[in-house]
Amino acid sequence: MAMVFSMAAEIERDLIAKRTRQALAVKNAAGVKLGRPKGAGKSKLDAYKIEIEALH
Repeated sequence: MAMVFSMAAEIERDLIAKRTRQALAVKNAAGVKLGRPKGAGKSKLDAYKIEIEALH
């Protein structure tokens, strides 16, 4: 019984990985930028910059 469940889980894991790769390929072909955006914006700690540099 455990063998049957482990085989089913392995098949499901392979299917999930396949769908993920297909979705990423579609997004890549569409030119969608994936991942976290570059951080060029403001920081919550900008107000404390002088104090942080002094402690550093």
